[in-house]
Amino acid sequence: MVKKCLLEYRRYEEKDVVLWTDEAPMGVFADSDATTTYITEKMIVSHLLTLVKDGYLSPGDTILFFLSGHKAFRVEPSVIIGKHKDERLSCLRASSLDHVIQSVSNGVHLTMAINSCGSLVMIRWSQFQFRFVEAPFLLHRHAAS
Repeated sequence: MVKKCLLEYRRYEEKDVVLWTDEAPMGVFADSDATTTYITEKMIVSHLLTLVKDGYLSPGDTILFFLSGHKAFRVEPSVIIGKHKDERLSCLRASSLDHVIQSVSNGVHLTMAINSCGSLVMIRWSQFQFRFVEAPFLLHRHAAS
């Protein structure tokens, strides 16, 4: 649904939108191009670093990183964790995004949207590490879906 929104409503080009998923798409808004795969923290961070380091972006460009996952309280307090069908665990630590955030060129906008329980912990961690990170508007009530 995020990809569809970017392509149809924000007019991004198909080549500029990358979708990785660890589950087969289902339902009315399913993207038939999405595939089932095993996604690792290394893959995510490497891809983001490629975007910000290799001259791919120019001032005024925007990177939107949207992650939907689960919260884990092991390893460090700011970890998003996924469990795959083969029982392997895949973590994305807030601290692993250090190099990405610090490598963003002046004038390039990086927006991270994290949809998971405990994502506020990642925001708080980021604000502590990077004073320029702004917390989003947070609703006082949370309705589970």
